[in-house]
Amino acid sequence: MSTLLTGQAEQSPGITLSEVRKNYESLDGDQVLGIAPVSLDIGAGEFVSFVGRSGCGKSTLLRMIAGLTAPSGGAVHVAGGVIRGPDKTVRYVFQNYGESLLPWKTVGDNVEFGLRHSLSPPPKSKQARRAAIEHYLAEVGLHGVAARYPSELSGGMQQRVAIARALASSPTVLLLDEPFSAVDALSRANLQDLVLRLWEQHGLTVLFVTHDIDEALYLSDRVLVLGPAGTGIVADVDVALERPRDQVDTRESARYLSLRREVMEAVLA
Repeated sequence: MSTLLTGQAEQSPGITLSEVRKNYESLDGDQVLGIAPVSLDIGAGEFVSFVGRSGCGKSTLLRMIAGLTAPSGGAVHVAGGVIRGPDKTVRYVFQNYGESLLPWKTVGDNVEFGLRHSLSPPPKSKQARRAAIEHYLAEVGLHGVAARYPSELSGGMQQRVAIARALASSPTVLLLDEPFSAVDALSRANLQDLVLRLWEQHGLTVLFVTHDIDEALYLSDRVLVLGPAGTGIVADVDVALERPRDQVDTRESARYLSLRREVMEAVLA
């Protein structure tokens, strides 16, 4: 982690989960465990990934932090405030980019939607708004596509638009729920490096859900392993890998391979 981001993480927890749990009601009225109580501190500026088997509660946990799903008990605090619903400081990027974008709006209009829902006042003039839209599209490597529609773009490009729209709203916390699972391997690697660059440039706190242990290790400061069937966090792995990271060199290092084994064993335990 850079010096700036390390300093941010030492100030105070950006996100605190206090005994946060989720139960669901079955058709016959019984309570079904979604995720057991979780208590957790995440420092401001940290990049943290959640991994685990299908059905372990990764997305449920992320949605409770986003305020999209109400917990059955406990509380989520972001920057000291209790999350009781969607919060302007927190932005959520879905696994399916079709859920993140408004398909009837152009790419530019999608990014402008983020500007209008920002904590900062949006630019007043049309020219200033266009400049801001182009700025955020340029940040994610998209030029000259503002007038196109999401359906005219590849999956990787659509996820870039979703990230640009999230950034346009000036969040402090970015939540990504398996955002690259539907794109090809090369696009996935490029998007991973894009997210790392944006994380550092914007000083974001990033929570990332993935099934891919290699992806989690490459991106993160910490990897949290969730146990099967909603049993909660079973391992909190410190990823002490040098930054900046490289898709080849980082993944071939002895430390990386050791961490990969540690996380894999925790997932399979």
